[in-house]
Amino acid sequence: KVLSDVNIKIIGYEDNFLSVKKYRELKNKLNSIKLKPMRGLIEDCRKIKEKKEIKLLKKAAEIGDRAYNHILEYIKPRISELDVAMELDYFIRSNGDGEVSFDTIVASGSNSAIPHSEPSVKRIEEGDVVVLDFGAVSGGYHSDMTRTVGMGKIDEKLKTIYDLAYRALQNAINSLKPGLKGKDVDRLVRSIIEKEGYGKYFFHNTGHGIGLDVHESPKLSSLEGDKLQENMVITIEPGIYLPEYGGVRIENMILIKKTGCEVLTKSPEKLILL
Repeated sequence: KVLSDVNIKIIGYEDNFLSVKKYRELKNKLNSIKLKPMRGLIEDCRKIKEKKEIKLLKKAAEIGDRAYNHILEYIKPRISELDVAMELDYFIRSNGDGEVSFDTIVASGSNSAIPHSEPSVKRIEEGDVVVLDFGAVSGGYHSDMTRTVGMGKIDEKLKTIYDLAYRALQNAINSLKPGLKGKDVDRLVRSIIEKEGYGKYFFHNTGHGIGLDVHESPKLSSLEGDKLQENMVITIEPGIYLPEYGGVRIENMILIKKTGCEVLTKSPEKLILL
């Protein structure tokens, strides 16, 4: 009634996120009003963060760093992935908004070769690497970080691919600035891994924007043409996954600044052996 009273003819909607069910409901209720898809409009508005948003994102990242420090004391041989995930979740919920940013990943041994492995009852063993991917929420804003740790003495090949992922991450961080395209950032990371012959084992996007959702624009992939701008907050997450053997991933949250960047994830990036 309100819409018809003010003679609204067209209403825009985000077709990337509106379900078919909700679209049909709106169509039936709005009758003669035309629904026009406005793909990307809201996402574009959210790409560049305001000062208050950056403050909340930094707080969420800080909670993530504290959670990582906490869990390093908790992980022991013979503890299950599920136990570690639940402890991480409890710490994050207790110190943030009472929720986690996304389903926590704890993947050990051969499970670490699966990028989105779900925590299981598998017990963490000596010689395993353990991928920890998790995030907190502060004031509605999300964090996202990944670290990989080793349990005691690990294979040299695992150390090699970890060092490679680390070098790929640093290559991007050292070059980040406004004006770079998403595909440029992807190339900075992927080229390092490909040069050593592991390109086919890095098979997901290099990173993404983050804010009110854990995955937002801009995307950092080989196809992405969007340019980085000052006050965007992104993640970069190089990973190498060797099937049936093991994998590694490192992920930082990063604020794009006028002439460079600021890494918001403060936890050590070098391989930690527990």
